Amino acid sequence: MVKKMLVSMTAMGVTAAAVVFMLIALTSGETSGSPDEKSALARTFSDDTYFYYLTEQEIDKIIEEGITSFFSLEKYILPAASDSEDIAFAYIEPPALTVARKTSETYQLYGRKVKREEVTKELMDGYLPFSIRFRENKGFLYEAAIEQDGEIIYAEKEEVLGGGAMKRAYFNVPALDFETEAKLVLIDTVTDEKAMFTLVFSEYD
Repeated sequence: MVKKMLVSMTAMGVTAAAVVFMLIALTSGETSGSPDEKSALARTFSDDTYFYYLTEQEIDKIIEEGITSFFSLEKYILPAASDSEDIAFAYIEPPALTVARKTSETYQLYGRKVKREEVTKELMDGYLPFSIRFRENKGFLYEAAIEQDGEIIYAEKEEVLGGGAMKRAYFNVPALDFETEAKLVLIDTVTDEKAMFTLVFSEYD
């Protein structure tokens, strides 16, 4: 009986660890893409008028919470406004999620609490990233845009990760109206078909 319990507990532990590492790999975007591509966008975080701005105290609070709770994307996944066979899900990555992800990644991989300075250098107030998870590695086929007030705002930069399994799209913050509902639109560049996700910015602060 004891032996079976130990085997069961070990299996559960291995499964939990695998899930955590999968989420870290999925959200950190380190599966592909060159360092030059990732450093092209300015990573500044000093504009306290930014809708998703975090104070040092708020960053510290997220770090403290992150080492005592399980990291989850659920809060940041966008509701689908239309069905797509190619897209599994899409999520917004405001600074709060970046801090939580970095905290979890550091704690799980190195067993230590991340320093605020390590996190802050990854935050951006000029660009807002969104990540889209594709089925069958179809990330190369789609272009990302935000539809708001009848206008189409295209991503300032896109990165295709994991051999097409994921796309990360960065949108210019000054182009967005954070008080108005929008749609994240994924456009198939071959067929022009669209998949859409509802975007209410205030739900992700």
